[in-house]
Amino acid sequence: MRHFAEFIVISHLNMQKPKNILLIKRAQKHSPNSVDRDTAILLAVADCLTAKGHSVSIANEENLPIEHHADIILSMGRNHATLQWLAEIEESGIPVFNSAKAMLGISRRKLLLTAQEIGVGVPPFAIFSGDKSSNRKSSNCKLTFPVWWKRDDRSSQERGDVVLIHNQEEWQSVMQRGITEYVVEQHSEGDLVKFYSVSGTSFFHWNYPVFSKFGNEAVNGSAQGFHFDEQRLKQQVDLLAQAVGLTIVGGDAIIMADGSFRIIDFNDWPSFSSCREEAAKAITALASPLPCPPPSGRELTPSSIENNK
Repeated sequence: MRHFAEFIVISHLNMQKPKNILLIKRAQKHSPNSVDRDTAILLAVADCLTAKGHSVSIANEENLPIEHHADIILSMGRNHATLQWLAEIEESGIPVFNSAKAMLGISRRKLLLTAQEIGVGVPPFAIFSGDKSSNRKSSNCKLTFPVWWKRDDRSSQERGDVVLIHNQEEWQSVMQRGITEYVVEQHSEGDLVKFYSVSGTSFFHWNYPVFSKFGNEAVNGSAQGFHFDEQRLKQQVDLLAQAVGLTIVGGDAIIMADGSFRIIDFNDWPSFSSCREEAAKAITALASPLPCPPPSGRELTPSSIENNK
């Protein structure tokens, strides 16, 4: 209900004068091997908003809090302090995308449990916590090696945050790291696809991997081209996004030989590298529903941020 209400607020604001819009750039530690890509989508959104006559400012989340006069905030931030600051702003009635209040509650375990509850396909999984009373398993949990171990005390920032484990020896090696908050998912054979969506809009894009942050995409090998229902994947992605309160999302899914699919990764505001222009238009529509004018031709570089105040 809260998610739907945000769109009502946006629709009302769209009938008013041009807006002051604050964009927040993600801290580098949350963009492993993707700093330029994450910057590029933010600048593409800024270009589109500016072309529509809005006043756009960009701030790095590492320099928050700041004074602002924003009517709407579009944020890629993930620092806990950033999300707390934005949640207070959100409470005051200013729309924030993605919702900071939702982001504060996001974890791998919440995504898995929510997906299971609402019927979105995910692999069999088990959840482990330092508080053993919080340990959970999926209803179809019959885990056998190989499995994916994923730490759940932060977003993925380095290769070791997500590990494919083939046997008991490798399991013991990971356990020796002393991390107590993690999830384990059954490895799924099939075609790995990347998906991108802006919930509440018609925008949806998928492609086979062309870039890898840590090399894990290579595990499933070359795609076999298994047929699947793209519209159903869009529906399932948006259903999960809405259930956890997010709007701008991306992730990975495994397409099985029979056309069924499992969502194996789900992220807030990805880089949209393979569909940047169309994604920027969809994200811009959250704040301003009119079509974007033609691109300005300005080169999208990290240094452009300082000139887009």
